Amino acid sequence: MQVTLNPVVINQARLLRELHHLATLTDCPPTTDASLPAPTQAVTRIVFTPRDLEARAWLISLAESAGFTVRVDPVGNTYIRWQGTDPDLGVVGTGSHTDAIPHAGMYDGTVGVLGGLEALRALKESGFTPRRTLELLVFTSEEPTRFGIGCLGSRLLGGVLDPATADALPDLLSEITPGAPSSPTASSSAKVGPQGTRLTLHDVRTAAGFTGPLTDVTLPIGYYHAWVELHIEQGPLLEREMLAADSALKGSGLSPSGGSRGLPAPENSSGKDGALAPERTILGIVTNIAAPASYRFIVEGFGGHAGALLMPDRRDALPAAAELILSVERHTLAANAEAKLTGQSGVDSVATVGAINVHPGNVNSVPSRVTLMLDIRDTDPERREHTMTALRADIANIESRRGVRIIEERINADTPAISGDHIVDTLTTLCEQEHVTYRKMVSRAYHDTSFMARIAPVAMLFIPCRNGVSHRPDEYATPESIALGTRILALALAQLANE
Repeated sequence: MQVTLNPVVINQARLLRELHHLATLTDCPPTTDASLPAPTQAVTRIVFTPRDLEARAWLISLAESAGFTVRVDPVGNTYIRWQGTDPDLGVVGTGSHTDAIPHAGMYDGTVGVLGGLEALRALKESGFTPRRTLELLVFTSEEPTRFGIGCLGSRLLGGVLDPATADALPDLLSEITPGAPSSPTASSSAKVGPQGTRLTLHDVRTAAGFTGPLTDVTLPIGYYHAWVELHIEQGPLLEREMLAADSALKGSGLSPSGGSRGLPAPENSSGKDGALAPERTILGIVTNIAAPASYRFIVEGFGGHAGALLMPDRRDALPAAAELILSVERHTLAANAEAKLTGQSGVDSVATVGAINVHPGNVNSVPSRVTLMLDIRDTDPERREHTMTALRADIANIESRRGVRIIEERINADTPAISGDHIVDTLTTLCEQEHVTYRKMVSRAYHDTSFMARIAPVAMLFIPCRNGVSHRPDEYATPESIALGTRILALALAQLANE
């Protein structure tokens, strides 16, 4: 059923003002590097730290000022709710996260949270009344920084993570930022709990004011009728296609804003029904999300004095770890090459060793132990496992040749998320009606939506980000792209809410 709406106007100035204010709630000093493109702000906002709690309180104040109700579950997932006229129907939801890894950018997650809030406010200000309840959900700990596992809040919400296992997760904050408080009420030297044990999620969330059993976090299948997350792409494809479209359409009489079929731009695209001029912007409609897996490898060798331990006698853990890392790269490239030969994209397998710890870590000591973290993702979990099987064969060879022991620990291995056809069709139709160019695409970064897919039909809406950069201070999305994505999100929420 097509919904007839009064003009829905996105308050771009308000949205940008709030995005920039949220970026100031950071443990990084103001950015003064003139070589970085403006506006740039390095953001560190780790879950349950004072900055995170400050951001949460500020967001709740915005929601309540707009007339929405708020509830918070035991792990800190925050529900901003606009009750519909038929509250017994399944809810239509949107949202993302506001936590940020150290020295990240200001748009990852926050565009989906503040854009979601602006979408709800714009609909309310237009006079729209939802039949189904609309919710904006701010997830706890999408980033794995503090507890070693990503999408903590949505994993619990979707029933993917055992509550007891979650509550026992160790707090890694003191290792990430030595000397940092391990909880909002802890001193700067506090790194352990009672009897000298390491603090856990249960300790930290309780100290932050989030109490109650984690079994209360899980939502039933059917709670959500539909779920749509707005997010920056975190990759280069949309921007590349925008540049190619601009070049191809020069002098053709068509506008890059003409939609997937090259439709002529509307005569008054800058203001018709509150619409924002979408020239140059291409949105991404996500059809599926790659499956992530995380592993910890511990390479155990034999250490000693860098001068006295002779080369023929060495069982150095670090060169063995280096071989392992190169093996990861080699087999991932091989998986892509093989996929391309069968007519697939040939870019869907990615693997990263992004953290490594060398013990004892002295320039004059031969490393006796190396711990490294592997992140491997694929749209095909069988191909991902095939890559891991090839890696394990190399590991056995490295152990034999170098006289080391390599221990593998799987942290998580998730399945791909497939978007709901109806939600993808809704987004597609709205883009064409609004004369907005779009492309259907895969998300190779994983998001909270990956785990919402366990309990609801889902989709994601991507906006381009400059040079495909993310998780860096120079992460950037244009105001026009942010506002356009927010407008399409608002129209989709309205359409889905009145089904």
